[in-house]
Amino acid sequence: MALFKDCLNDCGMVDMGYSGPMFTWSNKQDGDDLVRVRLDRAVANGAFTAAFDDYVVENIITTTSDHFALLVRLQNSVEIKEKKPVQSGFRFEAAWLRAPDYRDTLERAWAEADVGPKSLQATWANLHSVTASLQDWSRASFGVVKKKIRQLEHKLKIIRLAPCSPSVLAKSRDVERELCELFEREEVMSRQRSRVEWLKAGDRNSAFFHARASARRRTNKVRALIREDGSRCEDIDEIKVMTENFMGNLFTSEPCESDMVLDAIESKVTDGMNEDLVKPKQKAKRPFFALKIDMMKAYDRVEWGYLHDVLCKLGFAPAWISVVMRCVTHVRYAVRVNGELTSPVVPSRGIRQGDSISPYLFVLCTEGLSSLLLQKENVGVLQGVCNGRSGPPISHLLFADDSIFFSRNDSKSVDALKETLNRYCEGSGQKINMDKSSVFFDPHCTDSVKMDVMARLGVANEALQESYLAYQLLYC
Repeated sequence: MALFKDCLNDCGMVDMGYSGPMFTWSNKQDGDDLVRVRLDRAVANGAFTAAFDDYVVENIITTTSDHFALLVRLQNSVEIKEKKPVQSGFRFEAAWLRAPDYRDTLERAWAEADVGPKSLQATWANLHSVTASLQDWSRASFGVVKKKIRQLEHKLKIIRLAPCSPSVLAKSRDVERELCELFEREEVMSRQRSRVEWLKAGDRNSAFFHARASARRRTNKVRALIREDGSRCEDIDEIKVMTENFMGNLFTSEPCESDMVLDAIESKVTDGMNEDLVKPKQKAKRPFFALKIDMMKAYDRVEWGYLHDVLCKLGFAPAWISVVMRCVTHVRYAVRVNGELTSPVVPSRGIRQGDSISPYLFVLCTEGLSSLLLQKENVGVLQGVCNGRSGPPISHLLFADDSIFFSRNDSKSVDALKETLNRYCEGSGQKINMDKSSVFFDPHCTDSVKMDVMARLGVANEALQESYLAYQLLYC
């Protein structure tokens, strides 16, 4: 298979993708003997993808063969009469780094925008101004690379037809240098769009890059969505509406009963900590089980009211809480569907993934869960697992949205853990995805105990070998 992939790469061929069933071959056996793989693929080179920009490969079910048929639908890009303009936001071009005046342009644009009082809103406005300046500079300095290459190639052809002289040779060398630079820029831009990082710099193969970039664009294109009634929607306008509705529902706040969760939290932030924050900058005897849960859209479901109350309950200064909540609540989203932005979605809950402060805020929110578990441990209805005779009991491990819980397998402990998780979800807005959660047991647990624990927790997956944060879980 590796040799076959090498052959495709040498020929500049790329996988054209597929729609329909994933597997194209089956041995038609039952049970554990069933084997299904994607053996049949359609491949094409750069010239084909350039000529037929909007092709579709469909896997067709057949009744007389154990292979699926491949149907390739072609639509020549020249025949597309109407095409909506694509809304494009700001994107950094790696090729800009090759321009000698890029850094000066960036610093000058920031200096011009960086006026007035320092605030988050001012920084946001500065970024918008800088991106606009960089886009104007890019259009003026870079233009359309392909168009410039064609112009210079035509110019070089005319120069080489002229009688040979020192001035003609000098002009020829100047144009060749410009062409080399444009070829390098084209390669960098193509590599950035194709996401082929294993190809070494200097191995110029623009047709291959463009083919990979075209294939990636098609892979990222949403061609259909499934409606709530199970029917298939292929209309682009309705797809955008469905996407907006989904995002709107996802980020819409829901009522939460968080009083009991908040009552369990003790103030832990001291006055000294607050001053630093707001000051100006200068093995087991009894069988046990472990439950690994998957929070459904964990960051997106954080209720803003709950987050605010947790920060207050922990004792953070009101001024600092106000700054944090402004960062969290002043946000809106737009979804890019096939290159076009939907209408903005204004959320009423959720913290942004990728924001450097979000993991810390999420951990602070889980303080409610830790406090509820500690309450259960203090009254003796929930016991963690001790690592050795003198080791402290461990009932849970939390790292951002990765959570794992340890408990004895008696009904009292299981019910206490289940009740605690439910109470936390009701108070914080979180929701556990039971289909992706799993439970794994001490080797001494009997099958009847395992079935009882899984039934009480509502988890159907038993993991025989699991890992947490890339570390293998071992039983002693």
